[in-house]
Amino acid sequence: MGLSGSEYADPVAFDAAYRSAVTACAVLLMLGGLLSWATIRQTGVARWPGGPGQHRDAGDRTR
Repeated sequence: MGLSGSEYADPVAFDAAYRSAVTACAVLLMLGGLLSWATIRQTGVARWPGGPGQHRDAGDRTR
């Protein structure tokens, strides 16, 4: 994977390098998706401490 300076002008070499790069990116994307699917678990919905609809506004400095 990779091209030297003179290979940029050669369509066959450019096509081969492009195919290799796209294949490598697709494989890495798939592996990343599988890794995230296997390791990220949502145990619940994140909520504000005051309950639904009890969001603090930006000017509220009290806790």
